[in-house]
Amino acid sequence: MAAKPWALGKGIDDPVQFQTSWLNRKLWAKQREIARSVQANPLTAVKGCHASGKTFLAAGLPLHHLVKYKTGKVFTTAPTLRQVKAFWSEVSLARRDGRIASLLPECTTTGLTIAADRYALGASSSAGVQIQGFHGTDVLLIADEAPGIDTDIWDAIEGIRAGGRVRLLMMGNPVVPSGKFFDAFSAERKIHNCISISAFDTPNLEGVTIQRLLEMSEDELDVSPFPALITRRWVKERYQVWGENHPQFRSRVLAEFPDDDPYSLFSLAKIEAMKRDPTEAELRAVEGMDIQVGIDVAGPGHDETTMMARVGGILLGRWSWPDADSTGAVANVLTQLALRRDCRLGLVVCDIVGIGYYFAQHLAGLGIVSHHQPVEFFGFVEQAVPLNPNGFHQFKDQKAEASWSARDWVHGGFISIHPEAPGLVRPNGAKGDDELEAQMSSVRYRENSRGQIEIESKDERRRRGIPGSPDRMESFCMAFLRVVPQNQTEVYPQRGYQISPI
Repeated sequence: MAAKPWALGKGIDDPVQFQTSWLNRKLWAKQREIARSVQANPLTAVKGCHASGKTFLAAGLPLHHLVKYKTGKVFTTAPTLRQVKAFWSEVSLARRDGRIASLLPECTTTGLTIAADRYALGASSSAGVQIQGFHGTDVLLIADEAPGIDTDIWDAIEGIRAGGRVRLLMMGNPVVPSGKFFDAFSAERKIHNCISISAFDTPNLEGVTIQRLLEMSEDELDVSPFPALITRRWVKERYQVWGENHPQFRSRVLAEFPDDDPYSLFSLAKIEAMKRDPTEAELRAVEGMDIQVGIDVAGPGHDETTMMARVGGILLGRWSWPDADSTGAVANVLTQLALRRDCRLGLVVCDIVGIGYYFAQHLAGLGIVSHHQPVEFFGFVEQAVPLNPNGFHQFKDQKAEASWSARDWVHGGFISIHPEAPGLVRPNGAKGDDELEAQMSSVRYRENSRGQIEIESKDERRRRGIPGSPDRMESFCMAFLRVVPQNQTEVYPQRGYQISPI
């Protein structure tokens, strides 16, 4: 090591000057505010829109802390190990691209060690109980994607904060109106320095209104003083797709906590809880089980054709095609699923309303065969559910029953996302699919005059200002639809099925 890191001199005390001078970074106003808040306040909470630059700024903080304090310690956490590694990849880039690469050791995938009493480490929130002995004179704690962090780790963090000079930075999108992160901006606001970053606070949209944004030319939409931050074009697209009152627009664009509508089909907190890795036990349990696929079919000029695949409660992938004819692409993915050795492709549930009927017939006619058996198809249509022997059924139609079945899976905490799931793992290591989550959070249910559960229609959604069709949510529900063979029925397209009772 060429010099002692704490002997760098000028620029060490000021966290902003350190990042601009020693890490060669360009910071905008909110990023500078966060860096100085962490140094000045024991508790800093930051809620921000997508791509607000909060993680970029935070990645420079462990380096500053270790350089400034001779016995400094840093602990970073996030809901999953994948997210922890993604954060430390950003820290590694900050070290490499700055002027301190020769002064600090290289980062590992989850930390950096200078000495036995001077180091930084990262762990997922499921490892919270392992850090209860993490204490020191000067400690920095960084909680990334804070809404998804387990209760146990917050308890462990409070234990660390009991002694020494400890600074905590928690940050995330305001997606769930409950929990520790929400409390920081509500019940515990008086002890936190709270910072909010709306898309319209960022340099790319500063001074722009929604109305002005909608009127912009293509060239104006491409203006991005900070190219890595949220763009004008993306915000305009999300406004057109979600609408201004959509909970996802409020949280991921305006950086506001949405209301948890009591009539939402899926709870916001439960949707967030889906975005986790499966446990080893869950992965072992689904070996050899059938994969079930749900397909929502769109025709020319309509919404996307979407497909979800799951085995047990593990989502294996999400696919979508805007093409007028996507049968070839769908068949290709089904063939790939049929070739899997760890589990077998079993049932394909396909929406057969309108063009979907011919779409499903074509797929069935291809005779896709897995290693174990021919692939079976079930035609799903939003028809009335047959009455029980007592003359009453809990659901108005198959759509309501399928949706409620999926709700049972989500609210029971049984859903997780496979680490290699196509379309369900973002490039930054985060889990989930924004559009699926947006559609799930926007669908309402109610009880009709007969006491049956029904799902609001697409026209009713549009009247609430929610445009588009919830096609991804519907393919998700079909993937989790419970279907059992029926002995006497018309065969479609290969075998007959009925929805099993809840």
